[in-house]
Amino acid sequence: RSRLRRFWPYLAAGGGYLGLTAIAVHPLLAQLSSAIVGVAGENADFVQFYWNIWWFQHAIFQLGRDPYYTNYILFPYTLNLAYHTFTPLLNILALPIYATLGLAASLNSWIVWGLVFNGLAMFAFLRHHRIAPGLAFLGGALFAFTSATTSRVAFVHLSMVPNGWLPLSLLAWDWLIER
Repeated sequence: RSRLRRFWPYLAAGGGYLGLTAIAVHPLLAQLSSAIVGVAGENADFVQFYWNIWWFQHAIFQLGRDPYYTNYILFPYTLNLAYHTFTPLLNILALPIYATLGLAASLNSWIVWGLVFNGLAMFAFLRHHRIAPGLAFLGGALFAFTSATTSRVAFVHLSMVPNGWLPLSLLAWDWLIER
């Protein structure tokens, strides 16, 4: 019971950030499986990340090979994707959504869960520093929806949307110093 009480603020904050994200990207959620976010006429990177998700699962599950090498781009030459913005962790996290809802939904889910992750990570950092839950929630919301992050959403620079690693790394340093 005390464990649930300890995690309740984080569950509530996560739900709050999910609600804020749903409000912010409601057109995207309405077309989760049929449209991809971006600014019309701009050179967005959505095609690259769209291909990344597809190639990652295709290489592993259909071809049984290392996804870091492909001849699907400049056939017959094999390219090393180690220098490419490949985002393997995000590709792994997108696999269940890709398998159940499709490629567009998996790409769009990166945006939704990336924003929720950002807010929740900052909330955890602020709560660790004994900031009141309401102010910590506000700080997480401000961090999740900074202009730097929302512009990355608009131009689909998906590797830069989940930036909650920053407050989590600061939190890890705090824990390391405190121990």
